[in-house]
Amino acid sequence: MQQPDGRRKPLSVAQLTHGKQAADTAMRLSVRASERERGYIHTVTRLYDDFEYTDQRMRIVAYERAMNDLVIRQGQHCEGSPRFN
Repeated sequence: MQQPDGRRKPLSVAQLTHGKQAADTAMRLSVRASERERGYIHTVTRLYDDFEYTDQRMRIVAYERAMNDLVIRQGQHCEGSPRFN
């Protein structure tokens, strides 16, 4: 949910725990995934890494950096590319 000033409301511990469990499951299943899919899974895990000790802003920055790295590796075929936005 967004705040009136456009900022996102921080996620609850329950939401973060659920998201981390889903990301961890995706990582375990990524053995069968393509390299491209593993790149997205790895990127999403950045949103939940150390959420108990790292604030949301820092995790979002880590996610943005990971997505940028993915775009660089995947090139114009990446959904994270500005071309797709």
